[in-house]
Amino acid sequence: ENGLHATGTFFDIPCGAVVTCIGYHARPLAPLEIDTRSGGFANDDARIDSGLYCTGWARRGPSGTIATNRVDAG
Repeated sequence: ENGLHATGTFFDIPCGAVVTCIGYHARPLAPLEIDTRSGGFANDDARIDSGLYCTGWARRGPSGTIATNRVDAG
């Protein structure tokens, strides 16, 4: 069907933390609005309110990777 199949091979990767990014939606924070299309906060070019801005997935919804969202940090 989709070309995926199990190989039966497993391995451990030592790490200190695991962060999942599947199914992200911003959680409502009164009185901030959620953009239901993107899943991020409703904003105008990152501005949510006077002196309040959002970035990354909170701005655009779950799209891209850390590298593609890194430009918001500047």
